Amino acid sequence: MEMRTCRICNEEKEITLFETDSRKTTKKTNRCQACKNASQDKAARAYHHLRHRSPLPVEVTPAEIRLLFEVFDGKCAYCGKRPEVSRELTLDHIVPISENGRNSLANLIPVCGRDNKSKQNRPLVSYFLNNRDKFPDENMTLVIEYMALLSGSKKEAVAAELTDEHISYELKQKVKAIEKEARTT
Repeated sequence: MEMRTCRICNEEKEITLFETDSRKTTKKTNRCQACKNASQDKAARAYHHLRHRSPLPVEVTPAEIRLLFEVFDGKCAYCGKRPEVSRELTLDHIVPISENGRNSLANLIPVCGRDNKSKQNRPLVSYFLNNRDKFPDENMTLVIEYMALLSGSKKEAVAAELTDEHISYELKQKVKAIEKEARTT
């Protein structure tokens, strides 16, 4: 029986436990199937997506993303629902990258694809206020507690900062509307 050592877990296993790759002369890779499966869980996919799509440095590890998904029990932090398809759980930037948000653990949160897409680059409080039917108060409180814990700030300070971002965003939207109206008249 042929044996091989996995490059990930460093365990010696039967060759039949390694993933198949027709490009290799042995038709097997040097990574076991168990390690391949572990690398393709929803947290690993989210981390991979973040690394390859973000223009900013990634300040988190796959293990931190996995822990983040566990903290929220695989549910969307906004609507509280567990996506039917695990691929639908994504990472959202609480403070959007377009507003100087970072790829840090304190700024990332697991959300369903629907909420991530609908939030777009709006501040968290703006999204919350416009979606009260889908984004319950308890979930907003949990998100604020999460942010306070990771930032070392008081919940009240986090809530105040989020509210300030919302007010600034709303003012910018009003100015844009006025400017647009002025151009058309």
